[in-house]
This record gives sequence, C-alpha cells and structure tokens, in this order.
Amino acid sequence: LGPDHLHTTQSQVSVAMGLRLEKRCEESLVLLDAARATRRKTLDADHPDVVRIEASMADCHVDLGHPDKAVPLLEHVLAIRDKTPRRTADDKVGYAMASFGLARALWPLEPAPWANHARATTLAKRAYAELTALKDKRVDGIVDQRDIGGAQQRQCPLIDDAIVVGPGDQLGEHRETVARRSAARP
Repeated sequence: LGPDHLHTTQSQVSVAMGLRLEKRCEESLVLLDAARATRRKTLDADHPDVVRIEASMADCHVDLGHPDKAVPLLEHVLAIRDKTPRRTADDKVGYAMASFGLARALWPLEPAPWANHARATTLAKRAYAELTALKDKRVDGIVDQRDIGGAQQRQCPLIDDAIVVGPGDQLGEHRETVARRSAARP
C-alpha cells in the first residue's frame, strides 16, 4: 500500500487516536495532519472523513493548550454538520461532541473571553442536552460528577449551573438548592 491509500490513512487515524488517549498529542497531530492532507487529495474538504479528522485534530490542539488553532477547525466541522441531516445517533453524538469541543476551545480565548464564554456556555449546554437525551455515556466527559450525601452532583465548568441528580433520578438546579440553604441560615 502506498502513502495515499485509503487503508494507510485509516491506519494513521487509528494510531493517532491511540496516541491521543496516551496523552501524546504532538505525535497524534503529525499523523492526523498527514491523513487529512491525503484525504483532501481524493475527497472533498467537506467529506465526513475529513471532518472527523479535523475534529480529532482540534481536540489535540485544545489538549495541548492551543485553542486558537482548534477554533477554525471546529468552526468548519460544525458548519458542515449543520448542513448535514443528523439521522443516526452517531450523527447526533458527533455533532454534540463537536459543539462541546468548540466550547472548550472558545472558553480560554483572548482578547474577549467574556464574549467567548457566552457562546461556549451555549454550545456546552446544547452538547449536554443532546447527549443526555441520547443517554450517551460521553455526557460524563462533559461533566464532573461527585457524590454529595445521597445525591450526585454533575457540574461542567463551561455551564454555569450544576445539576444535582438525587434518588429516583430527580433533577434540580444546584444553584436553587444553595440559595434555599443560604436563605435558611441566620
């Protein structure tokens, strides 16, 4: 197989994903960039395979502390996914994860972080709602979860509200609970 063969690029992406899981994003980016360049030669820049590679590249850039490099990639990913019907659960999960990826990338950006925070919060909430509706386990990657007495608190740093999951899966707003406790104190 040559360097431009489909199976070669599939192997590059597979190895790159393994490297990313091992927190070796610099090496992962080299393989992802090569795979994307090859795919762009034979496929359209808006092809789903190219878009998936760009989403993975963006995640690596955010993990490496370069969100400014991730934003254009994720803007392209979401622009393409916005035009594509989300028929399957995989399509919906991919869209939700790209939304959350863009939220993570926008959050720390300067010079106007507060404007970015508003958009990031909206994107993170959209991703959380979509993954929760799908009952997809990747929602746990969006929120930090910890036990509080008989309940669990799920909180996302990009979402202002924490969600408390109590016995019987009753949902309530953490902020309201804190406000009630504060009001009850002398």
